[in-house]
Amino acid sequence: MHQWLCMMNIPADSDVRTVDAIIIGSGFGGSMAAHRLASTGRKVVLLERGPWRDSEPVKARGVEERAPFPYGTHFYTHGFRTLHFEHGPKKGLTLNKKGFFELFRAPGIDVLCTSGVGGGSHAYTAMLAKPESASYWHDHHPDLRPRRIEQHYDQLVTNLGAVPWTESAKAPNSVWSQLQGLPLTHCAPAEDQPDMAMRLPRELPWDDGGVFGSRRGMKPSVDVVYLLPAMKRGLEVEDLCEVRHIRRLAGGDVDGARAFEVRYRDHRRRRTEVVRAPVVILAAGTINTLRILFQSRDQEGGLDGMPALGTRFGGNGDFLGLWRRDDRDPDVFNATPSLGRFALHGAETPYMVLFGLPGLDQLALPRRLVRWLSSRVPVVGMGADSGRGSVTFRKGRLRVRYDNEAESVYDEIRTVFDALEAESGMKVAYGQKPLTVHQWGGAHLGRDERHGVVDHTGQVYGHPGLYIADGSALPAAVGTPPSLTIAAWARHVADCVMEKEFDVRAQFETTPEVG
Repeated sequence: MHQWLCMMNIPADSDVRTVDAIIIGSGFGGSMAAHRLASTGRKVVLLERGPWRDSEPVKARGVEERAPFPYGTHFYTHGFRTLHFEHGPKKGLTLNKKGFFELFRAPGIDVLCTSGVGGGSHAYTAMLAKPESASYWHDHHPDLRPRRIEQHYDQLVTNLGAVPWTESAKAPNSVWSQLQGLPLTHCAPAEDQPDMAMRLPRELPWDDGGVFGSRRGMKPSVDVVYLLPAMKRGLEVEDLCEVRHIRRLAGGDVDGARAFEVRYRDHRRRRTEVVRAPVVILAAGTINTLRILFQSRDQEGGLDGMPALGTRFGGNGDFLGLWRRDDRDPDVFNATPSLGRFALHGAETPYMVLFGLPGLDQLALPRRLVRWLSSRVPVVGMGADSGRGSVTFRKGRLRVRYDNEAESVYDEIRTVFDALEAESGMKVAYGQKPLTVHQWGGAHLGRDERHGVVDHTGQVYGHPGLYIADGSALPAAVGTPPSLTIAAWARHVADCVMEKEFDVRAQFETTPEVG
């Protein structure tokens, strides 16, 4: 048997590590869970398939092996990790395992994900907003107390250094300046603005903190705020480690206790590794969490059951337009990633945002394209789509199915685009197919295994000790930027793990933990 394992590049049992908890993924979900569990003193390991990014705060903490953000010529070498096409290679076309983005092209919708320690916090636009509906967490499970999740919102906003976004904020380029002086009757800055997790510089250029990452720390990312402090408490973060599948051990235990086995590919050492633990928290991002669950269910001796896996999937109504603006000073390259919300007729939905493009002019793009982009302001709409989409896995290929024509939210967003164009006299261009960076569901919360994949604690039905703490577990579209909602859910899941698995009472935090 040992000889066979060596031939397959799989370590023998004597080489297998056993820890108290394994966390897979390091975005808003994984980082929050890791920070909480590390506080218990247990042995916790976090596996992340992407690399550490080369930000000044990470470098200052002594992390030696770092990959660049995709600025300059690095856009071509590190811009994309993997591209997935409907009829392309079943595992996608991997360009660089240290790449920043991963793109899934699918009928009805395209899905964009990120890869790296810190996950989507490098690419998000620093907006922290509560769900569109005040009753978002209600009526999904009879034992779920919404307040247990909602109590985390304010603390997370504080920890991430977010501040209210107002007209008096020290930002010369904002939704107020963009709309000022235009002949607009019905489009106006929204009364309810998101909190912004940004450290505003005193002067131009504002070329840091956009969707290609924050090199100087202008936009706090969760690897800095949560993972680096947790590592001081003993958390082990292993980057470039891509999880292949999870299985329950034959007999269900190690040394008399329940245990899972996680098999992953260490891309740096080019070998397969195995680690075991009684607790596993999946937080690899919606699409990749679903991939791991499907692959694990298909493996002999893997995870059985999960009849609702892949159902109730959505894109949070993400829809992009480009508004022509020729006379804006400063331009969109000297701006925060979000300029703020605006609304049509004062309506709260859909959730409409003007965006900046800080740092995009530093990509190695043709000058003509840069000039063209400098006179456009991205306009993005979001809203609660229905969740009628699905994700399936057949013959090693992940397939996304989504009918955007059946989703009324896109018609509502187009109505706002058209009104902004008509009232301003300036073109708003948009396509027919949405691109989402806020995909949700597929392993969602539900009242039983027929109506969901996880229960009110985030635990997978039929698999005690296995939890999900990212956007795949969300029960419905948030309708606003979902980072705050995902982070609060992950904190709730981590608290449940501490109480159920470690017999440690979770204390509500009253002071910031910023690293």
